[in-house]
Amino acid sequence: MKRIVSKNSDTSYRNNNIILILWLYGNEELREEVLRDWMVEKLHRAVNEDDATDASRKNHPAARAACKEALMNINKVDDNCPIILQKLTFNLFSYYLTTRRNKKGGYLSKAGYGQIRSAFRHLYRVSGEKMGEEYETDLSQFMSGSKCTV
Repeated sequence: MKRIVSKNSDTSYRNNNIILILWLYGNEELREEVLRDWMVEKLHRAVNEDDATDASRKNHPAARAACKEALMNINKVDDNCPIILQKLTFNLFSYYLTTRRNKKGGYLSKAGYGQIRSAFRHLYRVSGEKMGEEYETDLSQFMSGSKCTV
């Protein structure tokens, strides 16, 4: 399953999903509802480690490393996706997409938003979960609408 996408795509998907996990973790309510308890605990420890040094606070290397490790270890057998995908509703994911911006604060490119969606779909694929047909349709329509905005 590690070879279903190219190495570059895998790295890109992982980086986008790290941002998603950290975004979920940054919201206390979502953290408890959408992230697995073991992931929350792992991130608590990592954030405390990052907070110990001023230089680490901005980039959160320990938190990013914890997310990377969790994402690299996802497999269908262990049911170990750090995100409870059934609880990451379309409304929540589409809201997340609207919060993503480039370094200058503007919208990402069409390809940038498409890459986030592909990374999200990849989470479903590697975890063995099925994205509902209605979710797929809503996400497709949302992406079409966002292309007009971008």
